[in-house]
Amino acid sequence: MNDASICPSSGGNLEDRSIQIDFRHQGRLIVVEGIPAQVCKDCGEQVVSASTSKDIDALLW
Repeated sequence: MNDASICPSSGGNLEDRSIQIDFRHQGRLIVVEGIPAQVCKDCGEQVVSASTSKDIDALLW
């Protein structure tokens, strides 16, 4: 197991999942579904890659 599959918050194991993130942008609710992420089996922490984060930012700005 490498560091990429360890939760930065709890040290638990991360698993690949598709998640939904809700944002408020200019007073409006934006729901983005189908985001690839790693989710901690222990604490539920959601970790997205830098490139995915940039893609989400591009949608909003």
